[in-house]
Amino acid sequence: MVPYTVSESPGGPEWDAFIEANGGRFAHAYHLTAWREVHRRAYGREPVYLAARDADGELIGALPLVVHGGALRGLAASLKPGSSAAGGGRRLSSVIRGGPVGSDVEARMQLLASACRLVDEQGFGDLTIETDLPGCEELVPALRAEPDSPAWLTPLPGDPDELLKTWKKSSRNLWRSLAKARDRGVVVRSVGSRMDLWRFYRQYVLAMRRHRAVPRSWLEIRWAHRLLAPSRRCGAWVGEYRGEVVAGVMFLSVGDSIELLYGGSDPRANDVRPMHAVYWRAIEWAIANGKTVIDWGTAPADTSLGNFKRQWGAEPVDSCRYTYAQGAGPPQAHEPAQQQPAVPDGSSPRDAVWDRIPVDALGVAATVAHRLL
Repeated sequence: MVPYTVSESPGGPEWDAFIEANGGRFAHAYHLTAWREVHRRAYGREPVYLAARDADGELIGALPLVVHGGALRGLAASLKPGSSAAGGGRRLSSVIRGGPVGSDVEARMQLLASACRLVDEQGFGDLTIETDLPGCEELVPALRAEPDSPAWLTPLPGDPDELLKTWKKSSRNLWRSLAKARDRGVVVRSVGSRMDLWRFYRQYVLAMRRHRAVPRSWLEIRWAHRLLAPSRRCGAWVGEYRGEVVAGVMFLSVGDSIELLYGGSDPRANDVRPMHAVYWRAIEWAIANGKTVIDWGTAPADTSLGNFKRQWGAEPVDSCRYTYAQGAGPPQAHEPAQQQPAVPDGSSPRDAVWDRIPVDALGVAATVAHRLL
């Protein structure tokens, strides 16, 4: 066995250079040191960065982990009968799709094993690793693997006009939507000021409200942009129609990829296709800056969201969720997870409540909830 050691790391230039050089498609901006400060500022909790080093002290593996569980979750756990082993409501997880980055299999194995030991030694309730990296359960048998929604990746050519020519032949709806946004006068510009970023965030919150999902914290968005934008690893664009912001997207970038994970648009402006215009601006930026892949995030294949990503030339890539419960040994055989029933069409009383929440209020509530829960 290779004599690697694993210990906690503060991150820093060495860490970031290793991620950029060795991460490939498994590395994301969430792996970078700046995200440590983002997590502190947004959620008030200290992440755990695990570093694997060889006998000469050279960094050969990295796994950033974040802590979940604020004051209210801890209080609820303490009041729950039989909660002595619940880790005080605290949980440990990888950053978003941020599994181990390592220069070899042995390094990744030792990082994952160390993360499991950390759960036991520090009393976390459980560990979750979400990553595109396959086979982690083979490296550490105590991990339980569960299929997750695929990620969607679009390879980029060296010239954006090549994409337009391809889409004009193979995806007429997409080509017409891009032309419509241009002809109707949708203007796309970069986010500069904090108020601009808030205008983008409102569009994102609006989209999350339509999906009945809790948005990410405003503090996460603000600090990610503030800390990563100077290195061009983060940026945002808004789409305006008749002088009003009606769409927006924020990107993260590391290595050769650009991730378009946060975005939304005002449905009242859907007819002029502002989101198409914003995404096209992101594609042009990516190609001009030498990026070769667009990562659209995850979505089930047979859904409208999956089909939307597919029309941009995206192909699905398997993702997986690995879990480890405190004190667990090798997992036992288990029955396949039951398929969740489809959400019925039409609105429900709960939907009506969601629709009545003011966008600004939902953004503020989500920011507070992420910090306390």
